[in-house]
Amino acid sequence: AAAMEERKPATLRFRVVADESGEPLPDARVLPDGRYLRPGEEPPPFPENREGTITLRDLREGGADLFVGAPGRATRSIGDVLLNRGENGMTDVRLALAGTVRGRILGRDGLPLPGVSIRSTRGGLFSPEEASAETWEDGGFTLEGLAPGTVSLEVKEGGPNEILVAEVPAGGTAEASLGGVPQITGRSVGFDGRKADFVAAFPLGGDVDLLAAWKRITGLKFPGMRFVDVAEDGTWSLSGLSPGDWFVGNELSHAVVRLEAGAPPGARLDLHPRYLTGRVVRPPGGGAEAVSLLAVPEKTLAEALRGDRGRLVDLLLAIWKADQEPAAFEGTGDFTLPTAAAGAHLVFASCGGGAAEGPARAAAAEVPVPGGCEILLVPASSVEVRQNEVYETSPVTGETEGGPGLLIALARDGKGAPVALAAGTGSARLGILPGRYALEVHRSRKPVFREEIIVPAGKTVEIDLP
Repeated sequence: AAAMEERKPATLRFRVVADESGEPLPDARVLPDGRYLRPGEEPPPFPENREGTITLRDLREGGADLFVGAPGRATRSIGDVLLNRGENGMTDVRLALAGTVRGRILGRDGLPLPGVSIRSTRGGLFSPEEASAETWEDGGFTLEGLAPGTVSLEVKEGGPNEILVAEVPAGGTAEASLGGVPQITGRSVGFDGRKADFVAAFPLGGDVDLLAAWKRITGLKFPGMRFVDVAEDGTWSLSGLSPGDWFVGNELSHAVVRLEAGAPPGARLDLHPRYLTGRVVRPPGGGAEAVSLLAVPEKTLAEALRGDRGRLVDLLLAIWKADQEPAAFEGTGDFTLPTAAAGAHLVFASCGGGAAEGPARAAAAEVPVPGGCEILLVPASSVEVRQNEVYETSPVTGETEGGPGLLIALARDGKGAPVALAAGTGSARLGILPGRYALEVHRSRKPVFREEIIVPAGKTVEIDLP
């Protein structure tokens, strides 16, 4: 009797509904092969569907990998459903209207590439395949049955080594093409011979949260982005870019490129890292607190805070690099600071209880050159700007970010020259000498606070934003 009880079959009952309305789908079925049912296609007769509710009987205990689909809707895996003895229930399975991606794949000569395999994935570089297709004689392809949302289109074999991120509309069609005559070519190698893994490009038009976009590069979740692998010799090329301003870059360097309609292809852009060097002299009796350095291209600051998109991406990336790649200090106070931009920079420095009178000026070079600038830290006060838990919605994904929007705090002297700069999410702290300053605070890209403040000696001025 015990043995018969162990072999008792399991039953699974669930309801399938339309994602947009919650209405039951009487033509939904369980599909063992996970295939897509095209609109108007007759669904399999079994298992029976009674007003949107499916009942599966005689299932083995343990686990069942199940797919659920309906004509014209994206098939969903309901994962490894754990089955126990007797009857099992689960929440509704929601099916969205399926979308389509249509496009072409071209070679570097601009001619169509037939027989090229292309696939769509969700998420990062190593996500599982969602759908695949092979190009026709004219290089065209169609990927059907896709769930709405952001997908990465990747050439599997036979075509350009490129990834394009596209947005699939529910029940609609997205156009996406890869390859073609290179519009931009270049190399991306550091002075030490280290090459970048990839080059990313995305358009700067529209209301785009650039910092969120850059942070998502490795996640491949920003519609309109393109990714190309860097060859072993450091070379790369980009094609299929529309006219307008594009951010082009990687972990080594970046640039903002303007593409004119009708411009000849083959523009050259080398993405090499650059370095700032110098020495920090601590205040007398100063401790061993970490020194914070933030380097910003000299022409960037004012234009970025006035809304110039190209300069804004420079500023945001300078802040991002300072957080990801802090300066490398020697025991003598000498430092080497990587930067993605060329030309003269302002280097802001501070540590616990110490700050410089103003930013130092240093020139970026492709090879670190000792003795670039000297920064003298003296005992200082501070200004701390804090924001309430204001969580911002990214215009890139429509999702709420994982924390409050980025704060950029800038103090200017009586002549309007910047003397201290800091950035953060929950708060931003400026090391600053006592005196009278004009303080500006920007949250993400919008000015939210401007006020004249007096900073007393040895004190911290605290400012809570509304």
